[in-house]
Amino acid sequence: MLELPKRFHPDFSRPKVKPSGLVEIDWSNPLTRGLTKLTLVDVPFELVNNKNITLVGTQLISADRSGKYRNFGGGNNLYVSTGAPHNGSMTLFAVAKPTSFPINGNLIGCDSDSSGLRSFQFRVTTGAKLEFIPFVANVPKFITGTTSLSASTTYSLAATYDQNLTANTAKVFIDGKQDAALNITGACDTDAAALAIAARLRLSNGTTPTEWFNGNIYFAACWDRPLTAEEIKSLADDPYQILKPANDLYYFPAVGVGGSTVEAAALYSNISSMLSGKIGTLNASVDISSGYTDVDAGDVNYNVFSNFNTVTNYSSPSGSIVEVSTTFSTSSDMGNAPVSDVISLVDFNTI
Repeated sequence: MLELPKRFHPDFSRPKVKPSGLVEIDWSNPLTRGLTKLTLVDVPFELVNNKNITLVGTQLISADRSGKYRNFGGGNNLYVSTGAPHNGSMTLFAVAKPTSFPINGNLIGCDSDSSGLRSFQFRVTTGAKLEFIPFVANVPKFITGTTSLSASTTYSLAATYDQNLTANTAKVFIDGKQDAALNITGACDTDAAALAIAARLRLSNGTTPTEWFNGNIYFAACWDRPLTAEEIKSLADDPYQILKPANDLYYFPAVGVGGSTVEAAALYSNISSMLSGKIGTLNASVDISSGYTDVDAGDVNYNVFSNFNTVTNYSSPSGSIVEVSTTFSTSSDMGNAPVSDVISLVDFNTI
């Protein structure tokens, strides 16, 4: 019988537990209406190590419109899924575990350190309170929660803004329960096309710096509509309900990987040796043994394989690779992220 590498199956049986394996956004779920951005921050490393990455101002994985993970890189951005918020109303949602409370550590923000029109910030204050700051006509409005968060505790955190309400237009929620509300008049500024996770943003025109969010962020998403209280509660109970399993995955641990550089040739050799003589050979016209892009994204350096997603013509007797992608290793700027565990995810049509 053909023996294959370890197989991963997403586990959706428990709430607030990230599924393993490749997943897609379940666009048939009504909760995805208006969903514009989604990220599962540390999925690849959890597949390998069964542990979470401690984030100190780093951003990792995001999803495109199909819901599969294709963007590896940074610029402190959450890549666009279906578009940016554009109608002046929104919902921000994150599953996060703060480990300490630096001065105004951002969960999710819009825009960057440069001066100019602010959009919004969703953060944890030095007093361990949840705070949402939408900007209306470039003027910040502060909605600060009443409940103190505890360190090393995982929370579902949300903020909504509804420009069509006449009272309590902005709200923050902790674990599905409303924690504060404020009436604001006007549409929230939503000009920027990308969100930042755990990023060091500035509050207003580059004058008031905030700090990196210190802790774990497992899930972050943005909607261009205000979710109802019932929807917020449903997400808090199980945020991963808006995902569904994708095709089965197999992983191939890379060899010869160390420091801050991924050795593409070693990874290629490992994949080849695992498959050789079993289910065919790699198509000679597709060279995955060379060519990776080294991206310097501000304070975070990424080594990103740029050509793996183009490998679609693997020849085999019983199936074909429809997607090959990898995680990445990073420099020491990643803090506690493991740099020696790099995998390749191989998605088969049939085996």
